[in-house]
Amino acid sequence: REGNQAATFDNVLAARGTSASPVAAAAASPVARAADSTPAVTLNWSPQGNRILLGDASGALIDIHLDGEVTRIEPRVSLSGLERVAWSPRGDVIAALIRDADGLGSLALVDPVSDPARVSVIAPVGKSGDQARSVETFEWKARGDGIVFIEARRGNDGPTDGNVVGWDRATNSTQILATGGQGGPSGSVTWLAVSPDGKALAYIVTMQGGEGSTFVGLFVRSMIDGQLYRVPVRADAEVLQACWLPDGLAWVSI
Repeated sequence: REGNQAATFDNVLAARGTSASPVAAAAASPVARAADSTPAVTLNWSPQGNRILLGDASGALIDIHLDGEVTRIEPRVSLSGLERVAWSPRGDVIAALIRDADGLGSLALVDPVSDPARVSVIAPVGKSGDQARSVETFEWKARGDGIVFIEARRGNDGPTDGNVVGWDRATNSTQILATGGQGGPSGSVTWLAVSPDGKALAYIVTMQGGEGSTFVGLFVRSMIDGQLYRVPVRADAEVLQACWLPDGLAWVSI
């Protein structure tokens, strides 16, 4: 928290035991790279700040505690195509975005307490016409009581018709929270972020055209009463990036 290096762990993707020792602090990276054939990795800090979750496209899932314990989580089914992982804010389950050979993404929960770890796919929920739905990105709700994600159609031109869908953990049910309707029939939600207090959802809508996608607007929807607010971005501007701050929403536009 003070900007000092806490620990460096070596060769964690090959970890098979229940513990490993930190290597010298002079190592070049917080997580040493394995052989050149190792797929790109995804990292996630736990909300409690005392552990790191590491995954790669082969489906490896490693839990790294800052006290030196490194544990490989063995799932009951393959997680091959793993693109992103994130601990629940409660620190009890892991959300995983897995993409298949056709580029279709699915959202699953991994229960690390069970051995082997139980894997439950919660989305997507079906097809749209002749194109399968695909989960493109996700975020946990602030209290860990659900997940918000973008579900879109995937065709040759990539994801289109993206909607924001919420999954409720208590009822194991989903509902559409926002659509790309502000962009007309070809509108699509392409980015989302849940506010730190969990009370609001920010998302970007684009419109698909012959020359690609065009920025439509940045919107904020209340997670309490559903009220929608359009962020006052210049009509000729495009939002490149946005993020929540403790006092509100910040964005970069051109």
